[in-house]
Amino acid sequence: MEQIKRRISTFKKKTIGLTELEKMLKPYVDTYKDFAQEILQLEQEAVLVMVKAKGRTNRVPSLAFQYRINKSDLVGDYHKELQQYRSILHPSINLDEYYLAGSVRMEKRSAIFA
Repeated sequence: MEQIKRRISTFKKKTIGLTELEKMLKPYVDTYKDFAQEILQLEQEAVLVMVKAKGRTNRVPSLAFQYRINKSDLVGDYHKELQQYRSILHPSINLDEYYLAGSVRMEKRSAIFA
């Protein structure tokens, strides 16, 4: 789930369509049921918020055709993670640049801290 949240947080737009989500999550899920379960979990956590004007699919379980990405929640998680690394890493390592850059740096962070 964390990898999925990272991928979504790096998406440049504020909204994302269902087809874009399918392409993005293809490496992590095999069936529509698994995909729908992940998306519904993200909906429950308010990471993804349905765009009501676009409607929902007819398939079961039903998903929205378009979602708004709640990046503020994702950046908050990112900052908590940075605080954990700050306590683990040597004090001379400065992480301030990562705090200032926010989610833009999340992709680079995964390469550094992997």
